[in-house]
Amino acid sequence: MKCPRCQNENYEGARFCTACGCMIPRESRVRKFLMALLHAFLYFGLYLLIQQGVSLGYQVMLLAQMTGNQILVSGTLNKELLQQLLNDVIALTLAHQYSLLLLSALITVLILVFIFRLRKKDALEELHIRPVPLARAPWYVLLGVSLQPAARLLLTLLPQKWLQNFADTNPLNQTSDPLAVELISAIIAVPVLEELIFRALMFPRLRRGMGTFFAVLVTAGVFGLIHGHPVSFIYAS
Repeated sequence: MKCPRCQNENYEGARFCTACGCMIPRESRVRKFLMALLHAFLYFGLYLLIQQGVSLGYQVMLLAQMTGNQILVSGTLNKELLQQLLNDVIALTLAHQYSLLLLSALITVLILVFIFRLRKKDALEELHIRPVPLARAPWYVLLGVSLQPAARLLLTLLPQKWLQNFADTNPLNQTSDPLAVELISAIIAVPVLEELIFRALMFPRLRRGMGTFFAVLVTAGVFGLIHGHPVSFIYAS
């Protein structure tokens, strides 16, 4: 919290400025709640914007290249040919999903570093990175393992056709990227980025305005929703 007189950054909930002793006015609960939502979803919006922007940019580049080649070869481009080119662009985009996700993750991290430097903020503080006590690690592992059968139990409540549809239409099943790219993207880059956006940036800011319990629910719910399918929603949430 910034002091209104000297602009010194104080700890959350401070009554008096640690630099000049000035009383810090308390924020109203409504304003605190709205500001928490704004700050959290600005980072979420950045995440979505870069991810969709990389995919769209790749599609536009492909379509321009393929359209130019088609005109050079045949000298014409009718509606049927254009539709076929669009279908080819979508197929190629799905085939390179892991590469696009890896690229968007790298771009997002670079932009976050640039934002922190521009604001003269310590990245470790902004990301709320803290060491995990080793004594707690087994409990975290146990909790993670126990959530798997819970998720499977919830999946049994879904219509069978949803489960079949998920197996048939999962876009990541259609990829043709090299195995190394798939592993780096799926195991390192994308999970790390998701942790940074949802758990390190969104969650602490939401917690300031709505408390830990609701911040956990909102963060988990939003993370599940961006995966787009009820099956993915259950596992991701």
